Amino acid sequence: MLKTSSYSLCTCFEKARNIVEMEEISCNLSLKLLPQYCYLLVVILSELNHAGLVLRGSKDCITKTLR
Repeated sequence: MLKTSSYSLCTCFEKARNIVEMEEISCNLSLKLLPQYCYLLVVILSELNHAGLVLRGSKDCITKTLR
């Protein structure tokens, strides 16, 4: 089993984005297994999502911006 302390920032971002997109933040059991820095990322993404910023397709947007 993977130790939560070995999560990379990218892994945290993917997990956080998935949790936020499913909108199951308050009752998501996997959230309790995340290290604190991942949990903070979930909170930040959640706030951005509620502010109306769409998280879906963010990879495509970033890729196009970097080209």
